[in-house]
Amino acid sequence: MAQKLTITASSTALFSTWVFLEELGVAFDAGDGLVAGLLQKSRKVRHVFATHADRNHLTGLLQFNQLNDRPRHPAKALRFVLQHRRRGLRSELVGLSGDEIARRRETEGADAVTEERVDAVLGYSGDTSGLDPADWTGVKVLLHECTFLTPDTARCADTNLERLMSAASKMPLEALVLMHFSSRYERAEIESAIRRGAEIHGLGFPVYAIYPGEVLRDVLNTQPVFG
Repeated sequence: MAQKLTITASSTALFSTWVFLEELGVAFDAGDGLVAGLLQKSRKVRHVFATHADRNHLTGLLQFNQLNDRPRHPAKALRFVLQHRRRGLRSELVGLSGDEIARRRETEGADAVTEERVDAVLGYSGDTSGLDPADWTGVKVLLHECTFLTPDTARCADTNLERLMSAASKMPLEALVLMHFSSRYERAEIESAIRRGAEIHGLGFPVYAIYPGEVLRDVLNTQPVFG
């Protein structure tokens, strides 16, 4: 074969298809996972040829276009807190008989005997410059971006591990899941930095990591990096 061809491909009928020819800078189709599968090599794609307009051959284009045509002023990312809301007996009524509680409910209404209680189940962070414990009051499980391991490589829009660990040490978490690491880091480098930072700041909860280019299933039932 006269022309060297390095072919990287993923194809599952109904779900996603994409094929990348590295030396030619060509991608045939752009299904889900094109960019996630190629990582930095996706920047080598100069032409995308889609065979047809089915979803499983095109939906990777959105991420591809965003990566290769980044805005000068990225939009501020959101954060989310999932809450469990429930109603329970008012604390001042604990100890009253069932008959008395029923009487008050009948004469004063349900709000007189019950109150809403809100528990923060899980927090999820978008790209951010740091971790502010005040943003996550009551959260027990936090998924937080950690693009960079050290402050000297961090851009203003993304946090770094050193700053994050310091803030996390002030939070009553039950689990911390770190994600969104730059693909410049190897898995061993990430693990070593997490363990070192967790020990320095005396974290009392497990720390998990989602590594670049990997899919981690049932995260909280995997082996934590620390703890």
